[in-house]
Amino acid sequence: MAADPRSEKYTHHDSESLDEEFNVETPEDVKLTRKIDLQMTVPPYALAAIAIGLTVWISSRTNLRAPFIVGAAVFAIIGYIVLISTHTPGAQYVGVHFAAAGVYTGNALLLSWPGENVSSQTKRAVAVALQITVGDIGAIAGSAFSPSPIELPSSDVVYGYTSVLIYRPSLSANHYRTPHAIAVGYLAFAIIIASSLAFYMKKENKRRQDALRDGKESDFYTPAQVREKEQGYTLGDRDIQYRYVY
Repeated sequence: MAADPRSEKYTHHDSESLDEEFNVETPEDVKLTRKIDLQMTVPPYALAAIAIGLTVWISSRTNLRAPFIVGAAVFAIIGYIVLISTHTPGAQYVGVHFAAAGVYTGNALLLSWPGENVSSQTKRAVAVALQITVGDIGAIAGSAFSPSPIELPSSDVVYGYTSVLIYRPSLSANHYRTPHAIAVGYLAFAIIIASSLAFYMKKENKRRQDALRDGKESDFYTPAQVREKEQGYTLGDRDIQYRYVY
């Protein structure tokens, strides 16, 4: 029979027995759990950092961007598929590693890709600013505040507000399967866009190279561009000598 806390004979030993019987978490247990949770977040981010450094270095050496962006997206999709299709903690943790490495590596390459393919300096500055602005629309669209129940230690329930995008409590069923599927869709869309841009850039580079080889430089420019060149303006990425990085 469990000890009665109201009894005069209630001791510290009885308190420990009650904790064990009712599986009560002490503040020390909570602190230890939080510490372990924080430590578990280190390996995925460490892997992502290594993947970014290695991929960016190889991309710079080969002067290619799109293949690595597509490869990173595929890597992330594999991670999300693991997260969707498995339910054990170990498998889920492996999926997190794949997803983190793929997403962060792709983002690192995407941040530099537009700036490399736009010239002159003014045009590049506007393009990079536009890229950042459009990229932040996701966060703005996700700032729809929704009430979320918060249970206090005193067993009282209050309602707080959380800013969410697709990983919101209402979509948490089956280990966030729906949000993971949406993320896979975004990554698939990124693969299509990156592949299309690479195809266009490669084709345009070849067209410019063929025009130079065949001595058709005058036919390459429009009348307006010819006038700009005659007035001493640089054409930036519209110049026949300019080559896109794909």
